[in-house]
Amino acid sequence: MKVLFLLFILISSLYAQTLELPLRNSNAPSGSVFVNDIRNMPRDLSEEAIYTQVLNGNIPNFMRQLIPIQVTANIGGINQSAVYFVIPEYLAVGSDSDYFLTPMSPILAQRICNVVKCILPTKKMVDQIYAAALCKLRPQPIPPSAEMITVPVFAQHNDSVKSLRFPVLPQYPFGTLVGGTKKDVIISNNIYQNLKTNVPKPVVIYGWHQLNGVPIQPVYNGHEETYADYSHGVRLVLDSIIVNGVPKTAVQLLADPVLCQLISDEGTILKPYYTVAGNVTPTPKSFGVIWDSPTSLKILTPTLMSGTLSYKAFWGTDGLLFHDSTDEFIDEIIVSGLQTDSVFFFKLRAQSSNGYSLFSEVLAATPSSSAPQVLIVNGFDRGSSGNTYNFIRQHGKAFFQNGYSFCSVTNEAILDGLVSLSNYSIADYILGDESTAN
Repeated sequence: MKVLFLLFILISSLYAQTLELPLRNSNAPSGSVFVNDIRNMPRDLSEEAIYTQVLNGNIPNFMRQLIPIQVTANIGGINQSAVYFVIPEYLAVGSDSDYFLTPMSPILAQRICNVVKCILPTKKMVDQIYAAALCKLRPQPIPPSAEMITVPVFAQHNDSVKSLRFPVLPQYPFGTLVGGTKKDVIISNNIYQNLKTNVPKPVVIYGWHQLNGVPIQPVYNGHEETYADYSHGVRLVLDSIIVNGVPKTAVQLLADPVLCQLISDEGTILKPYYTVAGNVTPTPKSFGVIWDSPTSLKILTPTLMSGTLSYKAFWGTDGLLFHDSTDEFIDEIIVSGLQTDSVFFFKLRAQSSNGYSLFSEVLAATPSSSAPQVLIVNGFDRGSSGNTYNFIRQHGKAFFQNGYSFCSVTNEAILDGLVSLSNYSIADYILGDESTAN
C-alpha cells in the first residue's frame, strides 16, 4: 500500500507542472498599458520590453498551470506513449482580466524558452494541441498590409481574439486549453534546410486551425528570423517530455529515429531550437545561502562575472515555487523578515547588457537562533537527464526534520573561497553521475 501511495504521489507530481516564472507583481503593467508603452518603440526595443515583462512574471496567472497533452502511437508494432505540457493559450503579457497576446520573433521566443526550460512545438505537436483543445475559436484574419507587423495591428487582433474568448469563459474558464487563435512559431528541420532564396535564417510558422480542423497556414519558412506579424503566437512547451514513463528532453526525443514519431512527422529534428546569436549572460554558478540572524539569511556571490551588472534572488518555501524576489545586488544581499526555524529555498538570475541569464541551481538555508553547524555543498552540476538541480530539497529537509539547521553553497563557492568548510562541524556533499568524458 505504501509503495502504491508513493507511486501515486510521483505520478501526480509529474502531471502537475507549472511555468517557472516569479509571481506577477501587483504593480506590473496590464496588457493594455503595456501595449501603449511599446506602441511606438522600434522592434528591438519592444522585444526587449516583452522579454523583461515575461521574465519578471508579468503574465496572466491562468497561464502558469501547464496542460498535459497525452499522445500514443503504434510504431513498428510496439505501442509507445508520451506526455508533454503546454501553456493553455499563446504567451501573453498582463493580468487575467487585461492581457496582450504578444507576437514575437523566434529569437525572442527562443530566449524565453531557454530561461524557462521550454521548447517551441513541432508541426505535429501543434496539430495534437489543437485536437486536445476543449475551447476551439474561429481564426480572426486581418487583411494583409504593411501595418500587420506593427503593435497597433497586434493590439487590434488581440481585441478580436478576446471578443470571442471572453463570452465563453463561463463554459471554458481561464486555464482551459484554447486553440485556433494564432499561427504557431514552430521548431522544424526547415529552420536550417530547404531554405528560401535570400532567407538564410527563417522563422518557421504553421497552423491557425479553422473550426473544420484544417490549418490556414501550411509549414512556411519564407520570412526572416526577425519577422513577426499579428497572426503569430508562441506556445511554450515544457522541455521535459514523459516518454513511456521516462522523462526526456526534446533534444533526446527528437534525435531518436523511432520515438521522435510521437511528436514529429518530419523524422528526427537534430536542432529543435533557433540559434540565438551574440553573447549571453552566464548562469550564476558560485554562490551560497548562509545564516545571518534568527530572522535573516545572507546570499553571497563572488566578484561579478565579466559583463554581469547585477544578480537577483528568488525564494520560496518548497523549492519548487519561488514567490518572492530581492532587489538587484552586486555581491551579497541580506534577506530579512524570515520566520525562524523554517527552510527557505533560493535561486539566482544574473542580468547584464546581454539580458537575463538562465536560473541557477537551487540552494536553501534555515534562519535559526544560532549559527548552523551543517553545510550542504551541491557538487552535482553535471548535465544529466536525472539532474533537477534542486536536490537540496531532499538533503536539506532530511537535516531539518532531524533537528539540524543548515546553510548551503555550490561547490564552486567552496573553490572560490566564499565559504570555508572549517566553519562547520558537518559538511554534506551532494554528488551525482560522474563521467570521464565531461
